[in-house]
Amino acid sequence: MATLVDCHVHLYPFHDVGRLLDRLWRNVNVASADRPETLVLVLTETAGCDAFDALAGGRRSAGDWRAQPGADGLSLRFDRATPAAGPIWMIRGRQWSTAERIEVHAVGFHENGGDGLPAATLIRRLTGLRVPALLPWAPGKWFGRRGRLVRRLMDEFGPERLALSDSTLRPSEWPTPRLFREARRRGFRVVGGSDPLAFPGEERWVATYATAVAADLDPAAPATSVQRVLMDPCATVVLRGTRPCAAEVALRIARHLCAKKRRSLRS
Repeated sequence: MATLVDCHVHLYPFHDVGRLLDRLWRNVNVASADRPETLVLVLTETAGCDAFDALAGGRRSAGDWRAQPGADGLSLRFDRATPAAGPIWMIRGRQWSTAERIEVHAVGFHENGGDGLPAATLIRRLTGLRVPALLPWAPGKWFGRRGRLVRRLMDEFGPERLALSDSTLRPSEWPTPRLFREARRRGFRVVGGSDPLAFPGEERWVATYATAVAADLDPAAPATSVQRVLMDPCATVVLRGTRPCAAEVALRIARHLCAKKRRSLRS
């Protein structure tokens, strides 16, 4: 069975979840000749965000889609009756900004706290709980001192406890980062995610760049299934989809900064 996993999904309050799911199902499952049988979105929620709980508790609409909490408490299954579509799975996850100003992601994890801690401290905590830790690429964040930090974390934790994550914010014209090339040589998984930014309309990028996995998803424990694949250096993962060009990425970042400034002025 083919499973497509977007490992880097933000759902901000102004994102339309129903529209996101409609577009995701149509684009991935109808237009694609090699469409996957299972779609998985891994939320990377930051402090103060509660999209998962709001959807699970019915406090946030998913349009024509019905959200059903998974038995594991870490997942939601979305189905649409008319026209029939689904399932699309959503997995809990967290994003932290570390003391060194890089990001760390956790898959299948929902505890708060952790922002501002050293990256190694966070990763030790996660791996002690057998929770996959991902280091997501972001523009400018893996250069110089922080790039050396990423390499030290790879040395310390190895491919059994750590993976790297690519993003639609890396322009399609840019060459593969040296740390990604090194990671693959050393047996680390390099996964893909969309990383939608914090302004309306960005939800359209979800799953346009993601991770194809040749593995079954256990409907009784979908979060554990995804964790198992991401922690298995022998698992085959392939980046699927496309990243936008540099001009598109620059426009997205500019719109993100403008929206952030407007929110700051209102507060």
